[in-house]
Amino acid sequence: MNAPHDFLVTISVGKTEPGRLTVALTLALAARTLGKKTALLLMVEGVHNASEGYVDSVDVGAPFAACEDLMESYIAAEGEIYACGACLDHNKVDRSKLMPEVKVVTGTQAVELLCGAKASLQFN
Repeated sequence: MNAPHDFLVTISVGKTEPGRLTVALTLALAARTLGKKTALLLMVEGVHNASEGYVDSVDVGAPFAACEDLMESYIAAEGEIYACGACLDHNKVDRSKLMPEVKVVTGTQAVELLCGAKASLQFN
C-alpha cells in the first residue's frame, strides 16, 4: 500500500441501493476535487461496482449526477479503487471484467487502508 489516504469511502452496496451508491460516489469525487488523497473500498455486494459498466444504469436524478458520470470523473481525478478479493470470489464477480483501475486487496490490506485513513465513511 502507498501512503495513507486522507479520505476512504467504504461501499458495501451495489445498484440495488442507488441512493447510497450515488452519495458515496458523490462524496468520494468531492474529496478528490478538494485535493484529498481518496480511495473507494468495495466490500460485500459493493464489489459489483468494480465491474466495467456496472454502475452505468444508476441515476437517481437531480441534484445528483449519474453514477456513470461520477465514476468516470472520480477515475479521471485519479481517485483510487480497491476491491475485496474474497468478496469478488464469493459474489462470483468475473475478475477479467473489472475496470482496469481497480486494485484487488486481501482482508489484511483492507484493514491497513481503514486504519491508515485520516477519515472514513461507510455506506452499508
